Amino acid sequence: MKRAISFLILGMVILFATGCSKLQPSSYYRSKRLARYAVADTQGQQRVLQNGDRIRIDMHTPIGRDLLERVIDDRGIVTMPHLGTVLIAGLTSGQAERAMEKDYVDSSIYKEGAVDVSIIPPEGQFSVQMHVRSPGRYTFSRPVTVLQAVGIAGGPTEYAHEWKRILRKPGGTEYIINAKRVHEQKEDDRFVQDGDVIEVPPDPW
Repeated sequence: MKRAISFLILGMVILFATGCSKLQPSSYYRSKRLARYAVADTQGQQRVLQNGDRIRIDMHTPIGRDLLERVIDDRGIVTMPHLGTVLIAGLTSGQAERAMEKDYVDSSIYKEGAVDVSIIPPEGQFSVQMHVRSPGRYTFSRPVTVLQAVGIAGGPTEYAHEWKRILRKPGGTEYIINAKRVHEQKEDDRFVQDGDVIEVPPDPW
């Protein structure tokens, strides 16, 4: 009898141990998946959409697929088909996706669908210095000329040189642009490239 009870207890221990060994991997991988999703969500929170961002919107709806490109305006808004304006500045890409999907469903435009939002990286940066109203570093994703760059920086101040604009290249090359002659179409403006510095010197008088 004692021997039978011992075998019974031993069998139960083996069965319990075997069951635990089968359950452990499933629980482990589930925890790993949850941890991965948590990390992805935390990383996504680090970059929010801002005014001026160019974004790509991939819409999957019951009537088909639509790939759009939009620029977030100075109010933080983009315009969406059939929906109108949507405020998305300050949201992450994932939050913007969920907001748009909800707006489409709540407005009874689509019963279901998916929206993917991604930021289109800027092509480069340039700096505008000296006698402009808003000196600093600016990003661009479309072709920009020297005079346009000065305009983006608020334009020349009252102390700026009347016509002289200096374009400095990262390698040390320097170009002088005569703004007056450019406006008179007697001289070509130059396009800005990544890393360029534009200077508006003071009026010598």
